Amino acid sequence: MVPDKCLPISGKLTETQEVAEMLHIREGESTAMFIVRWAARLLSVATTLLLALFFLGEGLQISDLAGFEFVGLLFFPVGLLIGFAVGWRNELAGGIISVLSIAAFYFAYELWANGTLPSGFSFALFAVPGLLFLAYGIIDRVVLRHNRPNRMAF
Repeated sequence: MVPDKCLPISGKLTETQEVAEMLHIREGESTAMFIVRWAARLLSVATTLLLALFFLGEGLQISDLAGFEFVGLLFFPVGLLIGFAVGWRNELAGGIISVLSIAAFYFAYELWANGTLPSGFSFALFAVPGLLFLAYGIIDRVVLRHNRPNRMAF
């Protein structure tokens, strides 16, 4: 946490101070929690790059998608990637968005497209960064009861 004497008169962090806070161990954060937070962040970047390779390599044509395929695409990868981005600033919210997006993809897409309950775990592997964000957020906010200011408004 940035000391109060470093805050501008407005009481808000400057962009440089926010980046510095994002990169360092937070006040009251253990080394293990720091590692979980950064594992989630690094895995989210790696997963995003892997998904980009899949979609760029396949030459995705939005116009060729059926209605249920488009809905599935909104949950995976769009919702998943939004959750990753949010997770960099608000781990709990980002984790919730990522995990719910994968769950919605599995249930909506599988039930709608195939009429069967979801099976397999291949797509769920992409949610590992979201699960780490979620675990960090739950432990930080619920177990350790840290109330950091929420910088994401939605």
